[in-house]
Amino acid sequence: MKCIKYNLLEKDKRVIACSTIKNISMPLLGSLAMHTGQNIEIVKENRNKLKDIFPKDASFISISQIHSDKILDITKKQNIGWNKFNNDIQADALVTTIPKVVLTILTADCVPILLYDKESKVIGAIHAGWRGSNKNITQKS
Repeated sequence: MKCIKYNLLEKDKRVIACSTIKNISMPLLGSLAMHTGQNIEIVKENRNKLKDIFPKDASFISISQIHSDKILDITKKQNIGWNKFNNDIQADALVTTIPKVVLTILTADCVPILLYDKESKVIGAIHAGWRGSNKNITQKS
């Protein structure tokens, strides 16, 4: 699994920030998308490989993205949508102050935006498509 790390965010040792890259010639290599009809077992394997770069006791949040300005505040350490696609929880931005919570955003032609406020210890991950951007999702996060 190829992962690009963001040194600017990781200057604070409490933060791990990265983007995975899907191989276009081998679409399942690196794919984390459970909602596209791809082989779910291979996607689960890819997700398990990604887990290796985070603390063993980390929890993972993966939501159904709907091209909106809806923001979900994660207030407790829990797993959502990581091992099984969950269409019940829909939003396009995640924020939390809870340690060891991994916020995941999936993108294709949209832009992932990662936020971190070291003073208040808030992290955020935004799926910024044109609809959410038009509704100022980044300013609301």
